[in-house]
Amino acid sequence: MSLINTTAYNEGILGFHDPTLGADVESKFDGAEFFSTLLDIINPLQHIPLVSNLYREITGDQISPTASILGGGLFGGPIGLASASANAIFE
Repeated sequence: MSLINTTAYNEGILGFHDPTLGADVESKFDGAEFFSTLLDIINPLQHIPLVSNLYREITGDQISPTASILGGGLFGGPIGLASASANAIFE
């Protein structure tokens, strides 16, 4: 369903025009978020046990589950990938 069809359908249900209905469709690709996730993947301080907890506490940075899993696979191989996946599911 296209953005125009979705907006028309939603307006038909609501009975009025809501300008915020299509706003999230245009912002699905956020370059800053992509770059931040990429940095989290390649930053070894985000993936070293105990060091990562200290790093996140000091900087206030949080890692997304996607970055955690991909970084775990990058730095820990198959065991790191499995461990990061289990940790993401557990959290």
